[in-house]
Formats: sequence, structure tokens, C-alpha cells
Amino acid sequence: MRNTKASRVKEKVCVNEGCKSGGKLISVRRFRKGSRVCKDCCSKIGIKNNHKRINRIIEERLITMDIIQQDEIQFANLLYRSCESAIKTRKYSKNYANIVCDWTDAVAMMIDLICTKEQFWGQWKDQSSIYLDSDKQLSMRPTLDRIDERGHYTLSNIQMLSYSENSKKARLKDTK
Repeated sequence: MRNTKASRVKEKVCVNEGCKSGGKLISVRRFRKGSRVCKDCCSKIGIKNNHKRINRIIEERLITMDIIQQDEIQFANLLYRSCESAIKTRKYSKNYANIVCDWTDAVAMMIDLICTKEQFWGQWKDQSSIYLDSDKQLSMRPTLDRIDERGHYTLSNIQMLSYSENSKKARLKDTK
């Protein structure tokens, strides 16, 4: 760390080799307290590590059980994050306070959806391919949707919709 005489602003260098600062001194305000990696790089590294963690879980539980194939990891990764989000949103969002989810574990939810609802899994893979081919355009991302918005997250009440279809459905519900 260094104090510049002109501005008295403390600066340091991000230790991430791929940092856009290129090894130059940058303000300590761009770092989390005690971190040697700037906030920009830290979030990118966190996202990358999260993908690795999810893929490891998928490989350990779904591939070894022959539920999915090796080439379906990307699709399963998206489904895992959606299942995890459905479980957490229901717990922590006021809008979903009265919504019950039959699962507490994202992998168990995935296994039920993949094994019990084969058409769902086929649609999920197709929409995931479209999403990945569109350079991850958000409107193309597959999402979990409750068929009956007043209903709970149950096996019989879940379908796959693209993000844009899900958003349209939510807007229509709000106008009624």
C-alpha cells in the first residue's frame, strides 16, 4: 500500500492476473476490507467458483447415479440454480411468504423434476440450449414457473418457461 503525496489516497495492486487494472495501483476503496483482490475481480472469481461448486455437486450426485449425462452439466447447472432460488426465495421474500415448497434441497428437487417429469427435462434442455446459443440473453433463460400462481412449489404445479414468458405471465397476473 502506498500514500500518494498529492491526494493522500491509499492505493494497492489487485493480485488477480486477469485484472483489468493491469497490475497498476488502484484505490483501496475498490477492495473489500482485507482482500488482495479488487471488487470487480472478486465477484467474477466468486461466480466462477460457484459454477465449479455446482458442477461438482451435479457430478457427484446426478452423473454418478446415471440421472443425467456428462454433456448435460450446463443444463443441470441452470436447473440447480433455479431450484435453489425457488427454495430460498420462498424462505426470504415477503412476496412468497405464504408459498410452500415441497423441497428443502435443490438436488432433491432436480432429481424429482428430471426423473418424474421427462417432458419438463426435455423442454429445460431445449430452452437452455437456446439461452446458451444466444450468448446468455436473459429473456431466453429457462425458469421454473408455478402453473397456478396461487399454488405451491409442488411437482404437479411446476413447469418450464423462458424468462420472457414468465415475465409476461407475471405482468398479466398483475393487471387482473
